Amino acid sequence: MRRAALALGLALTGCAAPVASRAPAPGHAPARVADAASPRRDPAPTVMWLRPGDQRFTGPEERGSILGRSREPALVELLADGSVRAVEGDLQGRLPPEARSWPTADRGLGLFVQAHADLHLGAPDGPVVGRALPGAYLPVIEPGPRTTEIALPGYQIAIDNRWRPVRAFVDSRSLGTRELPLPPSPDAADFRDHARDLSVVPGGPTFAQTLCGPLRVVEERDGLPRIAQHRAGVEVMGWARVGFERRRGDLACPPRVVERRWSMDEAAPQPELPEGYVAADSTLGDPLGERVRRGGRIFWLEEEGFDGLACTDWRIQAERGASDRVRLSSSFIDDSGDANLVVSSFIFEYAAADSVHLPSVVLLGPQTEVRANRGRGPVRSSMSMGCGEIYTIVSADPERVRVVRGQYLFGLVGYHPEDAETWYLDRRACESAAARPIASANQAHGGC
Repeated sequence: MRRAALALGLALTGCAAPVASRAPAPGHAPARVADAASPRRDPAPTVMWLRPGDQRFTGPEERGSILGRSREPALVELLADGSVRAVEGDLQGRLPPEARSWPTADRGLGLFVQAHADLHLGAPDGPVVGRALPGAYLPVIEPGPRTTEIALPGYQIAIDNRWRPVRAFVDSRSLGTRELPLPPSPDAADFRDHARDLSVVPGGPTFAQTLCGPLRVVEERDGLPRIAQHRAGVEVMGWARVGFERRRGDLACPPRVVERRWSMDEAAPQPELPEGYVAADSTLGDPLGERVRRGGRIFWLEEEGFDGLACTDWRIQAERGASDRVRLSSSFIDDSGDANLVVSSFIFEYAAADSVHLPSVVLLGPQTEVRANRGRGPVRSSMSMGCGEIYTIVSADPERVRVVRGQYLFGLVGYHPEDAETWYLDRRACESAAARPIASANQAHGGC
């Protein structure tokens, strides 16, 4: 955020008129939130941040000419007729209707949380479904003198077969234009990447669905968990309809990566990595490519039971007429008493590194067959899934490779280590990793 723009932010606590007042200087404490019992009535907040997104400003009528385009966050005043005017600069006009009715972290109006605020679902006195911590950014739907209606960032609900934002209300006195540092996220996560409908009470109607990422169980009742999900300073809580059978689900978040900037100049500087990110190793060898060409095995960590990991063995088999395509297959004898052989396989396409891109892999499948009499009998059943997933290899040594989901047009500079997984080329290294306690819910292979 520009410091000049921040200095013009309206301090919502104690504002007396819809004009911008000077925010506290850096290093000074924010103004104290007024006592809830105070008889003074503050006006609704009128100065807010505008996040650019893809929105345009138009003239007094919805189909008027474009007066300006927001290209970076800016402080704007919300006028009585619903239009906005920049606190600094000549940007003025109306926002598209969707930017007002469904603002997001990247589009529309919003404010920063200045003091802990409860999230009331659906109405100012609605049930509390979470909290917002100082520093969190809340997209604003409608400001009010006592409570402000906001959209829970990222959450949505289907109403009449249409997706809508999950609306909540917060105390207007807890909001302001001053950006504060976000508190750290909770360290412990019980589960990850599970899609779960959330309700206010066990078995009640759904008000939201969990997002990808970490989940914590804060309470259990009659076998049902109450879940808390923390993201960017906003914590949402609700009762799930079903429990968990494994640590990691299928609702994987996009990996956090830094991509290479496109430039005709190969010596052009590349973006710096945020704190906690790891540089991709562009000098790595080609141990996985060598394994694909010569044959052998790859080992994946997969979840076994609720709290364990197992090292699964995938054999590389050449595909006829394709030098860069092989089939990975793994098999086991089922425990149903019929001694069926269950064989799962993937098509595995490998692409070596070039001057821009790191080596990558495409997984297609899986296909599963059940063969009678330990594989000596006929095929009893088969099933194929039309799944495709691309992995980019970001580091390698003779025993393992680290991969990140996704293909990156201009190449990968760095990644967050929590979003990478390890494929093993050595059985002992894999078994050693499987024997260690689960430290993170995303250690296991994410599959296709």
